[in-house]
Amino acid sequence: MSIGKSSKNKDQLLLSGYRYRRANKSQIIWRCCRNDCAGRVRFDGT
Repeated sequence: MSIGKSSKNKDQLLLSGYRYRRANKSQIIWRCCRNDCAGRVRFDGT
């Protein structure tokens, strides 16, 4: 797991070969970057 930057300088989460973008301003929920992907990642803060 790592956090990188997109071409628009936004945070992207790299996890298991997939890229996720923030779903909202918090760092709790991330959505998959691909249009045909409905994957989400949720962190509980631990």
